[in-house]
Amino acid sequence: MALKVYKAPNGKLLKIDSVVSDNQITAFTLRGDFFMYPEESLEKLQDFVVGQRLNKKFIQDLDDFISNNKIQVFGFRAQDIYDVLTMDVCK
Repeated sequence: MALKVYKAPNGKLLKIDSVVSDNQITAFTLRGDFFMYPEESLEKLQDFVVGQRLNKKFIQDLDDFISNNKIQVFGFRAQDIYDVLTMDVCK
Protein backbone atom coordinates (compact mmCIF):
# COMPACT_ATOMS: atom_id res chain seq x y z
CA MET A 1 0.00 0.00 0.00
CA ALA A 2 1.16 3.53 -0.69
CA LEU A 3 0.76 6.14 2.04
CA LYS A 4 -0.12 9.63 0.83
CA VAL A 5 -0.44 12.63 3.11
CA TYR A 6 -2.53 15.56 1.89
CA LYS A 7 -3.77 18.82 3.40
CA ALA A 8 -7.24 19.46 1.99
CA PRO A 9 -7.77 23.08 0.90
CA ASN A 10 -9.64 24.79 3.75
CA GLY A 11 -9.78 21.39 5.41
CA LYS A 12 -7.87 18.88 7.46
CA LEU A 13 -4.88 16.59 7.03
CA LEU A 14 -5.66 13.29 5.28
CA LYS A 15 -3.51 10.17 5.44
CA ILE A 16 -4.54 7.64 2.83
CA ASP A 17 -3.09 4.17 2.33
CA SER A 18 -4.30 2.79 -0.97
CA VAL A 19 -3.68 0.42 -3.84
CA VAL A 20 -5.01 1.28 -7.29
CA SER A 21 -4.72 -1.34 -10.02
CA ASP A 22 -6.00 -0.78 -13.55
CA ASN A 23 -7.89 2.31 -12.35
CA GLN A 24 -9.74 0.32 -9.68
CA ILE A 25 -9.23 0.88 -5.96
CA THR A 26 -8.31 -2.48 -4.43
CA ALA A 27 -7.29 -1.29 -0.95
CA PHE A 28 -8.14 1.92 0.93
CA THR A 29 -7.57 3.16 4.47
CA LEU A 30 -8.33 6.73 5.55
CA ARG A 31 -6.93 8.46 8.63
CA GLY A 32 -6.26 12.06 9.59
CA ASP A 33 -7.46 15.10 11.51
CA PHE A 34 -11.00 15.10 10.09
CA PHE A 35 -14.25 14.14 11.84
CA MET A 36 -17.13 11.93 10.71
CA TYR A 37 -20.47 11.31 12.36
CA PRO A 38 -21.65 8.73 13.18
CA GLU A 39 -18.23 7.34 14.10
CA GLU A 40 -18.77 3.97 12.42
CA SER A 41 -19.19 5.83 9.13
CA LEU A 42 -15.44 5.75 8.53
CA GLU A 43 -15.43 1.97 8.17
CA LYS A 44 -18.48 2.10 5.88
CA LEU A 45 -16.85 4.75 3.70
CA GLN A 46 -13.62 2.74 3.44
CA ASP A 47 -15.58 -0.39 2.48
CA PHE A 48 -17.49 1.59 -0.16
CA VAL A 49 -14.34 3.02 -1.75
CA VAL A 50 -12.70 -0.40 -2.21
CA GLY A 51 -13.77 -1.72 -5.60
CA GLN A 52 -14.68 1.67 -7.05
CA ARG A 53 -13.31 2.77 -10.41
CA LEU A 54 -11.05 5.81 -10.17
CA ASN A 55 -12.69 8.20 -12.64
CA LYS A 56 -14.60 11.50 -12.43
CA LYS A 57 -17.80 9.56 -11.63
CA PHE A 58 -16.07 8.47 -8.40
CA ILE A 59 -16.56 11.95 -6.90
CA GLN A 60 -20.32 11.94 -7.49
CA ASP A 61 -20.67 8.33 -6.34
CA LEU A 62 -18.82 9.10 -3.09
CA ASP A 63 -20.88 12.26 -2.53
CA ASP A 64 -24.06 10.23 -3.09
CA PHE A 65 -22.88 7.51 -0.68
CA ILE A 66 -22.18 10.10 2.03
CA SER A 67 -25.53 11.81 1.50
CA ASN A 68 -27.60 8.62 1.22
CA ASN A 69 -26.07 7.26 4.44
CA LYS A 70 -26.59 10.54 6.31
CA ILE A 71 -22.88 10.83 7.08
CA GLN A 72 -21.57 14.17 8.30
CA VAL A 73 -18.00 14.87 7.19
CA PHE A 74 -15.93 17.71 8.63
CA GLY A 75 -12.55 18.46 7.07
CA PHE A 76 -12.60 17.05 3.53
CA ARG A 77 -14.71 16.61 0.41
CA ALA A 78 -15.07 13.69 -2.01
CA GLN A 79 -12.99 15.76 -4.44
CA ASP A 80 -10.11 15.71 -1.92
CA ILE A 81 -10.16 11.89 -1.77
CA TYR A 82 -10.09 11.75 -5.57
CA ASP A 83 -7.22 14.25 -5.69
CA VAL A 84 -5.15 12.17 -3.26
CA LEU A 85 -5.81 8.92 -5.11
CA THR A 86 -4.85 10.46 -8.46
CA MET A 87 -1.75 12.36 -7.25
CA ASP A 88 0.83 10.07 -8.86
CA VAL A 89 -1.24 9.63 -12.02
CA CYS A 90 -1.24 13.38 -12.68
CA LYS A 91 2.53 13.87 -12.32
